[in-house]
Amino acid sequence: MAKNKNDPHRHDPRWIIAKFAGIDAQGRRFSKGDRVFYYPVFDEILSGTRADEAEHFSIADPAA
Repeated sequence: MAKNKNDPHRHDPRWIIAKFAGIDAQGRRFSKGDRVFYYPVFDEILSGTRADEAEHFSIADPAA
């Protein structure tokens, strides 16, 4: 399925599987196949425990 460029959720942070090894926004290395948290707006990747923490902060709480 092709992604629509007008999709309102295209800028939402999300979990992805790394296609290549690299270095995340905090300077940590991650390997190909690792599960990483991707921020499309900033074009940044977080890995490890920092990614787990970032996921919790990315979820908006409508009651707050």
